[in-house]
Amino acid sequence: MRTSVLIRRCVTALIGAVLVMPSAPAAAVAAPASLGYLGGSLTVNAVDGYFAVGGQRFWVGNDSAYGGGTVTVWAQGINDPSNPYWVAFANLRDTNPPTVAVWVQLLAHQASTANPPAARQVVQHVKQLVPGARVYVSAMNGYTSYTNVTCTTPQAVAQMRAIAARLVTEGLALEGPQVGNLDPATQTRDNCHANDAGKQVLGTILHDFFG
Repeated sequence: MRTSVLIRRCVTALIGAVLVMPSAPAAAVAAPASLGYLGGSLTVNAVDGYFAVGGQRFWVGNDSAYGGGTVTVWAQGINDPSNPYWVAFANLRDTNPPTVAVWVQLLAHQASTANPPAARQVVQHVKQLVPGARVYVSAMNGYTSYTNVTCTTPQAVAQMRAIAARLVTEGLALEGPQVGNLDPATQTRDNCHANDAGKQVLGTILHDFFG
């Protein structure tokens, strides 16, 4: 499934290179441009959906290392040159057109591990790695029911939303897209990730925001 998605991304990117891009929404970045992204597997789900609905501007490449990428995990790896998360981020940055904006999605498994200092460190490090790029920040998606959800809690999602809003208020990042909630019909059997329908729901939100 991930291989076919990656192929679709590459084909879409090649097609986009020879097409005239439509005008982007006011909140988006002017084309042509490369949009980066940072987060976890739910972030990858959203980006997969973005390409599935016709998006053409996010990074194309191997993002498999993003799995489990909570904001705490990203922050812990900042000073480790061999950290797989930041290595994957740098590889995507270096193998795509110049990056003018990066979407940072904040994820957490538990509210106790969701802290503002970690989020600030991640945003500041992104600015160092991609100088001049605009950084948009969003919280992870939530769920209409948490009864069988094991990958996060409603408290953790609420905390991520609060931290994202705080980063915007502090002027460290721009407000990113609000990705909303997944419901049972848009989740995989693990009750955490987005299925194909869910990916398109998330991807449409990204496409409406970034173009």
